[in-house]
Amino acid sequence: MESTNLLGYSLLSGLIGAIIGGFLSYLGSLKAAEKTVNALYQQEVKKREEEKKELNRSVVNRLLAEVKENLSLSDNVQISHAKIRFITEIWSAVKGNIYFLKEDLQENLQKAYSKIHRYNVLADYDQEKVPLTMGSLDSAIVERAQKVKEALSLCEEKLDNLSKEY
Repeated sequence: MESTNLLGYSLLSGLIGAIIGGFLSYLGSLKAAEKTVNALYQQEVKKREEEKKELNRSVVNRLLAEVKENLSLSDNVQISHAKIRFITEIWSAVKGNIYFLKEDLQENLQKAYSKIHRYNVLADYDQEKVPLTMGSLDSAIVERAQKVKEALSLCEEKLDNLSKEY
C-alpha cells in the first residue's frame, strides 16, 4: 500500500510539475511573442515615417522645380500673339498633399498658383479671342506675369530652405 501511495504521489507531483512547467513555458512564449510583435510594430512605424518623409521631400523638390521653371518663364513673357503659359502640372498633382508645409507657405503657394491661373486664362483669352489686327492685352499680361513672378519668388525662397532641411 505504501508503494501505491508513493507511486500516486510521484504521479501527482509529476503532473503538477508538468502543469507548472507548461504554464511557465506558456508565459515565456507569450512574453517572447509580445516582444517580437512590439519590435515589428516599431519597425513598421519607422518604415512608414521614412516613407512619409521621402514623400514630403519629393513634394517639396517637385514643387521647387516647377516654381523655378515658372520663374524662368516669367522672365521671358513674349509680347505678341503667342504668349507663354505657366506650368501647373506638379501643383495639380500635389496640392492636396501639402498639409505638412508651414501654413504661410501653403498660403503663398495657393496665392501664387491662383495668380498663375489668372495669367493663363488671360493669355488664352488674348490668343483665342483677340484678333491680331485689333490689338492685344499685352500690358495686362505683362502686369499679371509680374504679379506671378513676385508670388513665386516668395515660394521659391521658402521651398529652397525647406528642401535643405530634408
